[in-house]
Amino acid sequence: PHGTVKPAQCASCHDKAVADYVKTAHGLARAVGQSVAASCASCHGTHDIRKSSDPASRMHRSNVAATCATCHGNEELARRANLPGGNVAAHYADSIHGRALAKKTAIADVVPVCTGCHGAHDIRSKNDVASRVSRANSPAMCGSCHAAIKMEWERSHHGKLRQANVLQAPGCIDCHSAHDITLPSDPRFALGVIEQCG
Repeated sequence: PHGTVKPAQCASCHDKAVADYVKTAHGLARAVGQSVAASCASCHGTHDIRKSSDPASRMHRSNVAATCATCHGNEELARRANLPGGNVAAHYADSIHGRALAKKTAIADVVPVCTGCHGAHDIRSKNDVASRVSRANSPAMCGSCHAAIKMEWERSHHGKLRQANVLQAPGCIDCHSAHDITLPSDPRFALGVIEQCG
């Protein structure tokens, strides 16, 4: 009878992914009773689970931003869950990365999507020192794609201060933001960076 069927236990096959999930921002939120935090099924689906390499998968790189936007683009849910940054999906969609992804050109295959910066099963709060997007780690994370710019930054006064463990010195996200990234030639960047430096 249906009443005796237990919910799927993802850990029975995916023990490492589930062990990683427990330490993530989503897993920690669920542990304290935040039922709106993403679960395995929230991202992967239930009966429609496909390999991430399948273009029809929710976790295919072309669909990741939309999958994350179901929560991080939902104003009501962002308010109820007190999500940091509010509707970050809208910010990402309007960024240089989001616009490149939406154009579906050759660059869309390499442009960062949510999991590229935040990870997949290891998504941590930006306040967690182990997070890829923490202040201390963001230059390395951004530099994984922008290696030449990272090297230039490391030789700058800001980069040298960071290497001396002065974490207050600006890194990538201080000038370019985390989700509202624009081209340096964009007038919005020129005006925004003046405000940031000030």
